Amino acid sequence: MKLRNHWAETAHFWEHRDVWRLWYVTFDGQLDFLRCWLEPILDRPYLSAVPQEWLHMTLGEGDDAETVRERCKDLQPVDALVGPARVVDEGIAGTVQPHEEIDALYRAIGGSGEFWPHVSFAYSREEVEMEDLEVNASDAVYIPAISLVDVRRDGEVYSWELVDRLTLGT
Repeated sequence: MKLRNHWAETAHFWEHRDVWRLWYVTFDGQLDFLRCWLEPILDRPYLSAVPQEWLHMTLGEGDDAETVRERCKDLQPVDALVGPARVVDEGIAGTVQPHEEIDALYRAIGGSGEFWPHVSFAYSREEVEMEDLEVNASDAVYIPAISLVDVRRDGEVYSWELVDRLTLGT
């Protein structure tokens, strides 16, 4: 598969901003098992591996925290599965299931249209051919909340500061 350079492809999102406010699902160290399985793949020189502490699932831009809080009050925490991890157009990612419950989180923030719930484990730093592969390992995760974060892009790493955390089912 031909990988695109993620950093070049997304540069236009960052041209006029230092911070981007987004809704995330964060995992607080829950993805150790799958990340460990992926280590030999993530070590390739054309990939920027996502550091463990910054693994996340982007829900996207959305409505204000109070509106989202109201929509989330009837949503329960989600037992989910991340994986298998595979090569995608801009790196290595694992799909997050079950789709129905994850899609409900996306809709709660005000999302519309198609949504691919995934966790990126590495971003491609150049255009390069990479063999298709799939790591047949998955990691169970517990999603008790969604987070409103201020995201920063520093070189080839995304990091964030927590703005608000909405506990599901409250």
